[in-house]
Amino acid sequence: MQRLKSTAHTRYDLRYHFVFIPRYRKRILVGEIAKRIEGMIRFCCQLYGWEILELAVQKDHVHLYLGSQPKWSPSTIMNKIKGGTSSGHGKKKL
Repeated sequence: MQRLKSTAHTRYDLRYHFVFIPRYRKRILVGEIAKRIEGMIRFCCQLYGWEILELAVQKDHVHLYLGSQPKWSPSTIMNKIKGGTSSGHGKKKL
């Protein structure tokens, strides 16, 4: 049996599996770009207190399996992650 996490009023074990792709599914997530994207995702998850259970950056997509508190909806999590990585990635020139 897995250990449940708890807050003041709830006990939970929420895990989400996300798969997201670059525009037009271009194979651009290689080398330095892949490392930078992975670092930004890890930073964002650490900032909001999400637990990364699995993270894999492929050439044309990213798999992310994470644990979260009930206060975060899946859409909010993806908005924070994709918004943070796109703005952080856009600041550096390819």
